[in-house]
Amino acid sequence: MNDSKTIHSLKSWPNFFGPIVAGDRRHELRRNDRGFRIGDEILLNEFDPALVAYTGRTCLVTITSITSSEFPCAVSDVGLNPDFCILTISLVSQDDRTDRQFLSSLAAH
Repeated sequence: MNDSKTIHSLKSWPNFFGPIVAGDRRHELRRNDRGFRIGDEILLNEFDPALVAYTGRTCLVTITSITSSEFPCAVSDVGLNPDFCILTISLVSQDDRTDRQFLSSLAAH
């Protein structure tokens, strides 16, 4: 079994990204197509769909729990599409630089 964590790089729209960075949003509803695991990290890249462009703001979060068809809760089979999952997340850090610069700075630590 592979115990190493994965860093997933994903888009995040401003109306979701802002509350995550502010500490007011601690979950993500995502398509369950990336093999998410507890302990994995997600590099969220703020993407403005109105501008069809990345803003340059990024943040790193850790997945602390997962609700899905594989890891169900009491109502998962009636309330959650099996192609999606709810990720509970914890903010690790945030940065206004591009994601490539941000990942390089994380690797240096």
